[in-house]
Formats: sequence, structure tokens, C-alpha cells
Amino acid sequence: MATVALTVVAVGCGSSGVEVATIAPTAQTEDSGGNAEVSPVGVSQGAWQGTITFQAVVDSVKDDTSTSGQGAYQQTTTTHDTTQSDVTDEFTVANQAATDPDVGEVQLLGPVTSHGTTLARFVSDADQYNSLNCHYTVEVGSELKGSWSEDSYGSGSITFQADGSYVITMGETGKPGTGESPQSPLLPDHRWHTDTIISGAAGDCPQSEPDQTTSDPTNIEWASSVLGPYDQIQGKLDRGSPGSVVDGSATFKETQPPDTTLTVSWHLVHTGPIPLPNN
Repeated sequence: MATVALTVVAVGCGSSGVEVATIAPTAQTEDSGGNAEVSPVGVSQGAWQGTITFQAVVDSVKDDTSTSGQGAYQQTTTTHDTTQSDVTDEFTVANQAATDPDVGEVQLLGPVTSHGTTLARFVSDADQYNSLNCHYTVEVGSELKGSWSEDSYGSGSITFQADGSYVITMGETGKPGTGESPQSPLLPDHRWHTDTIISGAAGDCPQSEPDQTTSDPTNIEWASSVLGPYDQIQGKLDRGSPGSVVDGSATFKETQPPDTTLTVSWHLVHTGPIPLPNN
């Protein structure tokens, strides 16, 4: 005699944004005393190992020219705005067992290493006159530039459906038990304000300001964090012969930060054939 249990897993908007419904059968047997026992027949408790990699690339270059004022005080301003970043998260999953075989969900845990480079440069050039007949140019700019690497821990899951389809979630979550994350990297941020006299007396013209260097965070710390709330990392296995490997890749166009391309690749290996939930 067999019974069937229905379990619905709600995946939040911050991950896949869908509800995954799976049906896990249970097998009923008898113990030595003739009493009925029920045991689940779902995804096995076999170990998993492999990698999940996120790479976020930003390449945004924007130029703009505008005018303001009238007559001798008309001002032309040109801006150059460049943002270029390349950040990679490498999650390592090792010997993780299925924690909820009834619904085909496998918990994924392991260390993660992130490394990246970024350049965020903004320059504004203006041609100006003042009331003392000084003609001068002014350049105001900032440049955040550098590279970094950091280590932490990640967690997520892979959820199988009866037809062989699956959804993966993964992200940096900090140290197990405490959630403590490494300190965010700070990069040097150089800022300047330079006035150059074209005509007029020095006393009638503005003076340049001293350059400044501060430390500021990068625009992307973890590549996995830029995955959109409605984007899904998903794939599908052969229902009749699922094998023991889950791998694939996907590319997403993200708007935060603007002009970001996110590529996700995964390769997970199960010890033995992957038993899908029966329906």
C-alpha cells in the first residue's frame, strides 16, 4: 500500500519568484512486529560536489555636452562618465546531502571567493567667464579605481521537479552560524577641481582646489548579488535518464548597476544517478 504526499515550496521574490509544486510518494512496509512503517522515496541523501560561478561585467561609457547662460556668460559643459567593472564569485559545494527529500530540494553550502576590478571615472569640463572678465576652464572629476579579493561562505539550494526541471539559488550569506561577512573592500577615490586661466588677471580668476583622495566601496562587491529578482537560474534533466551531473550556463542583462551582463555557470555532481521526485 502506498500513500502520496503533496508539498508546495514557495520561493521568494528575491530568488526565483515562482512556486514549485512537487509530489513525493511514500512507500509503506511492515516491521518485524507487523506494524506499518512509512518512508519517503524522493531525492536521495547522496552527497553533492561542484562549483557555481557568477561573473558580472559592467561596461558603460557616456559622453554629454550641454550649454547654459547667454551672451558672454554662455557656458559649455562636457561630461565623460565611464564605469567598467569585472567581478567573479566562485562558490564551491562539497559533500552536501539532500536535506528535504520529500520535495526534491538539495541544500547547497560551501565557501566562496570573490575577486574583481573596477574603474568609475567622471569628468566634467566647462568653459566659463565671470563678471571680472576672466575667461577660464574648470575641470571637476573623480576616479575610483582598484582591485580586490575576499573570502566568505555561501548558501542556496537546487530544487528538482518531477519532469526533470530544476531551479538553483545561491548567494553570499556569511559565516555559518553567525552570518558574519568580511569587511567590504574600500578602493581609493581620487577627486580634483582644476581651474585654468585662458585670459584675465590671476586675481580676477578662481583658483584650483587641492586634490583629495578618499576610500569608497566598489559598485559591485558580490557578482551574485546583481541577479534580478525575476531571473531564474534553471535547467532540465532527462526525466527518463537524469544521470549524475547538473551543469549549464545562463546570461542575464541587469539594470542595477546599469549596463551589467551577468553570466552564471554551474557544474554539480551527485554520487550516483539523481533520483527525481516521482509524480
